[in-house]
Amino acid sequence: MFASRGAHLSGAGAPGCLVLAFVAAIGWRNKAASKEEDDVDSLFARWYQLFQPLLFGLIGYEVNVGAIEQRTVGLGLGILAIGFFVRSLTVVLVTFGGGFNLREQIFIVLAWLPKATVQAAIGSLAMDMAREAGLTAETEVGLQILTIAVLSIVITAPLGSAAIEISSGRLLRKPVRTSDDKASVA
Repeated sequence: MFASRGAHLSGAGAPGCLVLAFVAAIGWRNKAASKEEDDVDSLFARWYQLFQPLLFGLIGYEVNVGAIEQRTVGLGLGILAIGFFVRSLTVVLVTFGGGFNLREQIFIVLAWLPKATVQAAIGSLAMDMAREAGLTAETEVGLQILTIAVLSIVITAPLGSAAIEISSGRLLRKPVRTSDDKASVA
């Protein structure tokens, strides 16, 4: 992300990180399909444990909790509620006819609740770009966007994690293999 600023492409860093992760995942999946041994999973898990707090800490650094306006919090909560509603409808549409029962659809809705990584990656872009251009009014709007991104992280990440942990055992059933290798639900 820092290299993109040096190349005067400040908006390219976060999408570049997301694309890089996507391309790496495809490569790792292909490598796993070929049954080659790989230590990438354990290395990535260790890196994630190290850099995740750093990422969220740096994003939260820009937000002054004491200066957050009630209007911004209300706007953020409204956006989160609308987003949750739209994602819930999307789950129903996407899973319709896919063989999912109602309990599984409810779990998918809950699994889509935590939204933190993308917000952490791109939450500050608008403010950074406005600062670089010297636009004071737009910098304030960028700060509101960043505040809403941090608010979405603080609310949805722990809430979604708890919802997944609590509901998975109640809503999902493991398939049991029978002697003729057909899956049935226990």
